Amino acid sequence: NYTLMDETIVLLAFDKERYKILVIPYNGKEFLQQLSAVAEMLADARSSREIIQSKLLAISRILLESVTPLFDKKTQVLVLPDGALNLIPFDLLSLDQSTYRPLIRDRVVWVAASLKLFRPSQDRAPHDKNAGLFALGDPVYPKAPQVAGLSQAEIESVTRGHAYLSYFSPLPETRTEVEAISKLFGNEPLKVVLGEQAKESMVKSTNLRPFRYVHLAAHGILGGEVPGIGEPALVLGEEPGEDGFLRASEVEMIKLNADLTVLSACKTGTGELVSGEGVMGMSRAFLVAGSRAVLVSLWSVASKETEQLMVAFYRHLRSGIDTAEALRKAKLDLMAEHPHPFYWAPFILVGK
Repeated sequence: NYTLMDETIVLLAFDKERYKILVIPYNGKEFLQQLSAVAEMLADARSSREIIQSKLLAISRILLESVTPLFDKKTQVLVLPDGALNLIPFDLLSLDQSTYRPLIRDRVVWVAASLKLFRPSQDRAPHDKNAGLFALGDPVYPKAPQVAGLSQAEIESVTRGHAYLSYFSPLPETRTEVEAISKLFGNEPLKVVLGEQAKESMVKSTNLRPFRYVHLAAHGILGGEVPGIGEPALVLGEEPGEDGFLRASEVEMIKLNADLTVLSACKTGTGELVSGEGVMGMSRAFLVAGSRAVLVSLWSVASKETEQLMVAFYRHLRSGIDTAEALRKAKLDLMAEHPHPFYWAPFILVGK
């Protein structure tokens, strides 16, 4: 548990046998600049991997050097980051402070949204093994206007985010993503919502409590990115009576009993940073709604590579391994093909 103060970081680190409470002196303003710079570079596929690794090493020395012995022989790490520490995936940090080797190479990492929302799995009624999947993808958006200097193919293929607030480009990869994932569930209960059906009213009116997994693949926005939408939201299809934005406050009203909700969209792990409470965004909203864990992204993701990551993730998950380990394996699979962390690193697991 990291708590950021103006001039010190208060770190509570523990395992089953021992614990440490450390006060680490640091320059808060300078450290925030370091985190922000790395976060900006991670979100850009054109940035230098070498510079990213150098900056991550500097951050790792501050955060991990004093507790490195606690990691000995540990394969799983739960972290509760404070404030700006939520800007970067913790599994990119390096225990080795001389040569960069990200934690993801050797350890499973997941994030607790806050102490208030952290609930051990035994506190919840277990799901039946075959509780199935609710999956939504490929919403139909208003036809995109032409943009000077960019072809439609360039606009649609680069990211699952958006650079123009007047429209949202189609996401055909989300359809193939959902179709591929749904095939992994065999004869288990399954509800797949695509195209014209992928609307806000469909999510709100469907009883989602019976589903063990909820997968939503669409555009995602931060509060304030679209005029009149002051909170994070998923962007679904247009329809009478709804504005097409499934907002965080609306998500909190949905009743879930899912082991996992996957938000296969952009920047769903970001939002307002509140000291002691974590990120006030979509991940928190789905945890409040009743999901045990949420898989979210920290930056605008590459659509085709995200499709690869998600299909690999579910394939590993359906083999019977733990959710966090399935994500780690899927990231390593994609890392082998696309080494830059822009492609494989944005998704983090919040909750367990």
